[in-house]
Amino acid sequence: MYLLQKPRYSVLHDYIDNYWCLTLDQNRHEFNEHIFADGKADIIFNFGVSYQRQTSEQIAGSQIVRVTHLDAQRAYPLTISQVGSIHLIGVRLQVGALHVFLDDIPLHELTGEIVSLDHIFGNEGNVLESRLFDLKRDFNAQVNVLDRFFLSRLKPKTQLTLVNELGAKLVSLPIHQISKEMGYSERTLHRMFRKQTGFSPTLYARMLRFQWSLSLLHDVSSTLSEIAYQCGYYDQAHFTKDFKEFSGITPSAFRASLQSNPR
Repeated sequence: MYLLQKPRYSVLHDYIDNYWCLTLDQNRHEFNEHIFADGKADIIFNFGVSYQRQTSEQIAGSQIVRVTHLDAQRAYPLTISQVGSIHLIGVRLQVGALHVFLDDIPLHELTGEIVSLDHIFGNEGNVLESRLFDLKRDFNAQVNVLDRFFLSRLKPKTQLTLVNELGAKLVSLPIHQISKEMGYSERTLHRMFRKQTGFSPTLYARMLRFQWSLSLLHDVSSTLSEIAYQCGYYDQAHFTKDFKEFSGITPSAFRASLQSNPR
């Protein structure tokens, strides 16, 4: 069973994409999920069996994950495999939102890492995990606990202004023009953005173009070359290279999967 829930407090919507719950009680049930890069982080509470976290061979290979953790923002795809009794609770954070809930940890220090909950939240993280475990058959109650926890850590008047403003411009404008419009030097803007999101503006712009291309690939009337041009790539070769870096497959393979598995 898979459940998805938005935070019940609208003030959290800018920071938390959703809460999710995956429960499969069969002893030998097998679960596999391929996840593309989108720059977002997940906090995952694992109350079931261990799972395998497989990344591309060029990055880090395979890891066995047994405990609750932060799966920080990353710029590479991964595959999750789990066999047995599965019970996962997740918090899907918006891009750059993690720094709002942390105590002065620059996000670029966490990019691509798996980090224990007590490392980022101290004992509060352990208490949160225990409370969720006690309610593990009641997702609605767990959502209430998660809402209260993140409300308590939300810094007053904190906004994702830099992330949102750059995100709206990065796909179409060069960084030197954006920095001039925003009144920062390129170096300062790069440092600020990297601290708040974990990525350089250039890398984040590439991920935004990739995410844009995903939606366009659903339209089979557009050729790959047309999509590449619309998303701002130099040519189809550059488009294919970026797409494979962030998804692990080619654009043509992704389009074929849509046609063979329509939703």
